[in-house]
Amino acid sequence: MPKTSQESTVKRGLGRAMSQPTGKNEITPICTGLKSVNTILYCAKWEETIRFYKDLLCLPVIFSTDWFVEFELTDTTRLSIADQRQTTIKSAGGGGITLTLEVNDIHTVWEKVFKAELKPSDIKAHNWNAYTFHIFDPEGHRLEFWQPQKR
Repeated sequence: MPKTSQESTVKRGLGRAMSQPTGKNEITPICTGLKSVNTILYCAKWEETIRFYKDLLCLPVIFSTDWFVEFELTDTTRLSIADQRQTTIKSAGGGGITLTLEVNDIHTVWEKVFKAELKPSDIKAHNWNAYTFHIFDPEGHRLEFWQPQKR
């Protein structure tokens, strides 16, 4: 253990903290054994946003209260919608948030989204070897659907 703050500096990085005692590097992982991931979207248009994910995208609800709904995306990935009227965190109005969803068949998903009148963008081929299209939820969050291009 370092004796003074001058003998050690701590640098923080994604998923780890590096303690650097003088002359020696030690890496201590912080996020070991992660079991699941949940993204929480704080919404002003809470009821509309819940209907969008539940009724239009048909995501299964795995937990629900009068101000918070948790949807299952995969076995280990969740998306939650919180009513900003009952939280200390307010809506970002969709700003700066893109949810990316990898799908098996982008053309089939695009057709379903189009038929649901969710106004999908055109499917585009991107230089990172993926096909993508996007839509927006009622709160303004961008959802990007993508599929790897076959090589």
